[in-house]
Amino acid sequence: MQTGMSHRCKRHAPEEDVQHALTVQAPTPPPAAPAHDEPTETQPTRTAVWTPGSWQWDGHVYVWIAGAWRIPPDAQHTWQRATWTPDQSRLTGKACWSM
Repeated sequence: MQTGMSHRCKRHAPEEDVQHALTVQAPTPPPAAPAHDEPTETQPTRTAVWTPGSWQWDGHVYVWIAGAWRIPPDAQHTWQRATWTPDQSRLTGKACWSM
């Protein structure tokens, strides 16, 4: 189970971050998600939420980050899956808690 994830959800990289190479750029969209990304363990606590896995670009290849049980910061937050959208010839995506 994972906790301590960032509470803020930023879907678009600020231009300043792009200029300073603080964002990850991928040459192509990620592959389709694996067919099976479901919990293999039971829900560890009543407040734990299953967060599906997602692809991350490591600079050379996409790496699958498996889903995990996570504790939301509070009851108002929901998990937003990573989404990949073209953004000025770069792809950005992030999974995060959102209100």
